Amino acid sequence: MTAVEHDWRRTHAVIVAVEQYSGSDSWTLDGPVHDALAMRTWLTGLGVPPENIRLLASPTEGNKAAVEAADRDYRPADGHIIRKVFMEELRSLDADRLWIYWAGHGVQAPGGRWSLLYPETRDRDMRGLDALNLMTLLRTEHLPKKGVDRVTVIIDACWQALPLRTHMMVAKPDELATKPEINSAREIYWMRACQPGAVSKNQQGAGLFTSVLLRQLQAASAGGVAPDLDRVWQGVQDEFTRLGREEGLRQFPTVHISRGTGTARTSRSARPVRRWTSSSGGSAAS
Repeated sequence: MTAVEHDWRRTHAVIVAVEQYSGSDSWTLDGPVHDALAMRTWLTGLGVPPENIRLLASPTEGNKAAVEAADRDYRPADGHIIRKVFMEELRSLDADRLWIYWAGHGVQAPGGRWSLLYPETRDRDMRGLDALNLMTLLRTEHLPKKGVDRVTVIIDACWQALPLRTHMMVAKPDELATKPEINSAREIYWMRACQPGAVSKNQQGAGLFTSVLLRQLQAASAGGVAPDLDRVWQGVQDEFTRLGREEGLRQFPTVHISRGTGTARTSRSARPVRRWTSSSGGSAAS
């Protein structure tokens, strides 16, 4: 996959940032909005029309003004709105490329699923979107059968396994895809902040994964070209390997690539040789 000339006006995006939850104050995050708006700024800077970007956000009170300044038409990231966007609105999409970005809390759900939690989540009732099923949805009739040749998905959220007692309070995540896959040719490039059972780290109020990834994307898209995602991912791997070696960071981003030719692969950044000796901080999206 190489960098090529691209008409960014033919790109659409769905950007989700969840900071405020219905549970106790311990659920509140400060970082997903910053990361989501940075991703939006990168896309619009390349020429993606603002009206092509669906921004869904549940910000903290302190970050609400920033969201409103970026997009007065943003919508809450509530579960019913997320379902409407992915199950209905994308059906009529007229686009060549689609980018999906999600930042917020994520947990390992019963059965090993990955639940990206909705703002409605409460301490004893954790509800969210099934991230794995979302990948299936991208090949169904919820997207046009023709067009949208490539979908790039970025998830900066934890995939952590909770203590057993708390784990039982995680509801089965929403499976949005209920219809068969009809577009096996669509390329899907799915980048994830961590591996199953792990957490996504924060650095200076921003998701470490998103910060590293955006630096690579910005460098790879200089001049307005579509970035070579293989090179971008290699740069992300190299940076996390360095952080593991020099700072003891134990966060291993993963990627799943489906070329649309029947071939797919999953990989992650290499484990550092040096043993972990210190923490890199709390989670911006956990």
